[in-house]
Amino acid sequence: MQLCSNRPEGFGPHSSMHGQLPTTCFLDIIVVPLSVWIYLALLAFIALPLFLLSHFRSSSSVPKSAFFNPSSDGNDVTSRARPRWLLLTVRILYYFLVIAIIAMVSLEIARLETAELGIGLLPFQYVGVVIAAIVHSLLLVAAKRRKAGKSRSASSGVMVEKLVIMAGTLFWLMLTITWALKIATYAVEGIYSRDGMVPQDAYRVVDEVTDLGVMVLLGLLEVLFEGLALAGIA
Repeated sequence: MQLCSNRPEGFGPHSSMHGQLPTTCFLDIIVVPLSVWIYLALLAFIALPLFLLSHFRSSSSVPKSAFFNPSSDGNDVTSRARPRWLLLTVRILYYFLVIAIIAMVSLEIARLETAELGIGLLPFQYVGVVIAAIVHSLLLVAAKRRKAGKSRSASSGVMVEKLVIMAGTLFWLMLTITWALKIATYAVEGIYSRDGMVPQDAYRVVDEVTDLGVMVLLGLLEVLFEGLALAGIA
């Protein structure tokens, strides 16, 4: 299995057909994994240790009375202000988008492989997407514990959770920008740039641009939902 093949623009970072944008091969091998690595680094070295330490301390030192006082941190007022059906709908849509993105990434990889164009390091996207979904679930659990009065240091917990959400927002934004750059590259090269180099029934540029357009839309919606979570709406 080759990382890249039958792509007329070459590896990059600058295309042999133009010098304005990086090649799709460069994006698939370097930029896509880079967005995942940046996200994992943010979680590993900044947000996640603080998140775990904060909730470990709060759960081990919280007074017993707090467990029987759900309104001790004042968050029950804001939680009652938002209908439960709205919160549930937003969360369901978030995970639906995650599944849709995984499906679209799988479709692109399968079609690139079938056309013998190389898949680069596109499977690495699965790592970032799955971890982002898991972290989102952990944030929901942490928020529920805090609203139930099981976290004494509510302010520090909220700050750490916002850092984690910001890291997730940055990840989705970087991934979406990468997909948009691939569309821009094809727009500059032309939608028939590689069609003469692959079999007639292979993955056409116009088909990949369509798939990438769907992925960009899904990525922007994920950025929106992360923003809602950051604002405390979701």
